[in-house]
Amino acid sequence: LCWVSVRGPETQRENSSSYMNPEEVSVAIRVAGNLRAKHPKATVAILTFYKGHFSNLEKAASDANLWAVDVLTVDSCQGSEYD
Repeated sequence: LCWVSVRGPETQRENSSSYMNPEEVSVAIRVAGNLRAKHPKATVAILTFYKGHFSNLEKAASDANLWAVDVLTVDSCQGSEYD
């Protein structure tokens, strides 16, 4: 379990109630990539509360070729296990 405190503005897309923080997306992808590099057999997931944040994290993970990192909302990961 890895918690990282990140400063940065939360933004909302027009006509959306979901929040997103670009700085958190960047840091989460970097940390997940480092974890995968150090522990290639470990299961790694990035969790978020917001759908808007989820979409941006999922795109950033794909852009960074982090295929072995799951991006999930807190609700959708219920019952799952990760290292």
